[in-house]
Amino acid sequence: APGVAALLLKPAARRRAEALVPHLRTLADRYHRPELLSTDPLALVHRFPRAEDREMAAFFSALLAYGNVKQI
Repeated sequence: APGVAALLLKPAARRRAEALVPHLRTLADRYHRPELLSTDPLALVHRFPRAEDREMAAFFSALLAYGNVKQI
């Protein structure tokens, strides 16, 4: 089932977004690994057990790093 964001897209944009999904999953599989998180400033986000807490930690980390892209 498509996500809410996909339902809001026009058909052509939805097709392009759907075409990106396999590529994004490949990248996620390649880079979303514990051994790579040690060098990531957002590694602290993964310390929180609840998804809501991780989301808030990521949001505030991104706010603090805004303007300093190498921090993210």
